[in-house]
Amino acid sequence: MTSMQKNNIFNLYQAVLAIFFIAMKKLTFFAGFFFCSSAMSHATPALIIDDSFSGENIGSYSQFIIEQDADIDLNDLVRSTFKPSSHFTWQPTKNFVIASLKARTVWIRFDIKNTSNSDQRMFVESQYPNTKILDAYITQQGEILQYYQLGTTLPFAQRPVNHRFLITPVTVKAQQTITMIFRVSEAASHFFLQSRLEPEKNFAFTSNSMPFITGLSTGIILLFALLSLVVWTGIRESSYLFYTFTSIAIIMIELCTQGYAYEFLVPNFPWLSARLFSISIFGLAVSQALFANSFLKLKKHSRPTYYMNSTIAVISSLTILLSLILNLKFNNAVFNIIAPLAIPVLLVNFIVSGFMWKNGNTAGKDYFLAWGTYSSMLGVFLIFGFVGIKQSDNSSHIISGAYIIVASVIFISLFNR
Repeated sequence: MTSMQKNNIFNLYQAVLAIFFIAMKKLTFFAGFFFCSSAMSHATPALIIDDSFSGENIGSYSQFIIEQDADIDLNDLVRSTFKPSSHFTWQPTKNFVIASLKARTVWIRFDIKNTSNSDQRMFVESQYPNTKILDAYITQQGEILQYYQLGTTLPFAQRPVNHRFLITPVTVKAQQTITMIFRVSEAASHFFLQSRLEPEKNFAFTSNSMPFITGLSTGIILLFALLSLVVWTGIRESSYLFYTFTSIAIIMIELCTQGYAYEFLVPNFPWLSARLFSISIFGLAVSQALFANSFLKLKKHSRPTYYMNSTIAVISSLTILLSLILNLKFNNAVFNIIAPLAIPVLLVNFIVSGFMWKNGNTAGKDYFLAWGTYSSMLGVFLIFGFVGIKQSDNSSHIISGAYIIVASVIFISLFNR
């Protein structure tokens, strides 16, 4: 077999694995979602609360409507939750996965029934803080009682509850039923899977400080980034500069995902906070692609991978620039198209580094071990979210620990070169 044939087979192997990974990711999402909604019947039940209620995910009690018309009549839609309407047909969430592929803006409703003899103070907690626009309506018998607007497009101080997650307060009077309606501008599946109804007595307002493990991971990675930047200023080795950018992007993604970026970094800059998460994702794509090219010397060891990384870096850089200029609708559309490319690109670099390690390349070994550990821990974290498990501090610590391991292994490798 000639060298060219071997290269062709290797490139084909990379492509097949990348496609397989994307397919498995989608199947995992679908399976996780159906796991959450499999117990639902066509007539969606109300979420029953009483004095012993301890909290529950809202997905199994929700129905949805995809927004087809931007000029939708809000009053008619609210009345449709009390009396059947020929204009609006609420569907059970078990149908949402297929429908969500066609639209991003979704109306979600669920009923809360208080069977106790005392008023119940509750919070609807959306644990996906990157949602740009989340409108919340508390209704009863087809009438709006209260309206809240949440999301990253608003200053943090305007949130109804001062917390890193998106929290909607609601009081259900004794022996009464109310209907909650939410308009989710994007990522409605995250709202279904990562939103819970929690009683006030169980809700801890610990938003004035950052958990120790999150602060520790952020501090360690930032320290590595600064040290790497200092080294780069002295020896001008590009790997150190790209490592710095990669570390900063990882920090920003972690802080956005856990909501701290919107609370502590940009609380009064809604224009930036609405774009911060997507900029961080694309920034990681740019820096990681260029870092892999430099650290693994891919122009020498795998030219196809080198050109793939360079292309991704250029596209992601242009996307960041355009997202700063154009409106959020463009930003959302491009993000949904390009962001999924980051996973197969990372996978290809991961596979190439594995082959390099097999051939005795030390840089390949370090890259493979670092990102292999990160991917494994990230997979566990995502599975928690897919099956609707509450994102506790323990599960978020998994991802923080993964970031520390990745940064540490690659940092040590850089300084041992």
